[in-house]
Amino acid sequence: MKRILLAIILLIFMVLPSFHAWGASPWTETEDYGEKAAAKLGFGLRNIALGWTKILTMSHDALKNEKPFLSNFLEGIAHASGRTVGGALHVATFPLTSLDIPLPENGENLWPYDR
Repeated sequence: MKRILLAIILLIFMVLPSFHAWGASPWTETEDYGEKAAAKLGFGLRNIALGWTKILTMSHDALKNEKPFLSNFLEGIAHASGRTVGGALHVATFPLTSLDIPLPENGENLWPYDR
């Protein structure tokens, strides 16, 4: 139990430094309640399913652009965790369209082909 708690605390401290860069989700731009709820649900499911890819994309970016691999890899883990948990929260709260949970990079650019 102590190891799990320690892992959660470390994960929080890895995610918090980049929190200021997180912004509003793209589904908030729609006007109609039904469209907003459906877009929020889809957005959450997409981040749950593909959030883990940030580990790969950020590691790939480090190698491609000759950046420090370890720091990008750890940042990728933080973004992946934030996106996956945030996606689950979006799915759980999709009927509440007034509530937006900010995600890294606004929840966009999940896959390298999105760029």
